Amino acid sequence: MTRAGWAGGATPAPAALAGLNAKLIRTERTLTLPDGLPGRPWVRHQSDAPGFYTGHGVKTLPGVREAIEQGRWDEANQQTGRLGGVLKAQARAIDEAAAALEPLAAGQ
Repeated sequence: MTRAGWAGGATPAPAALAGLNAKLIRTERTLTLPDGLPGRPWVRHQSDAPGFYTGHGVKTLPGVREAIEQGRWDEANQQTGRLGGVLKAQARAIDEAAAALEPLAAGQ
């Protein structure tokens, strides 16, 4: 069995792939904050999480959405800023991963 190759069959070096994988993992981790969501510090993911009032039902943008649903406007404003920060961090991480992928895809 042969391994799938890139750029006409050239497979990147394991170290290059490990570096790219680390960057890709970072794109997901940028969506977490160490202090978590309001009332649930153990739930660190900011783009989706089990809802506070929905059991295991998922809520997208939970910090912002739940604050709005409960009419907690100051909290909604705070959570909007926090969410904006993680989304900016994710955009930077995606750009870094894309930049690392380009030479690998070109067979360099």
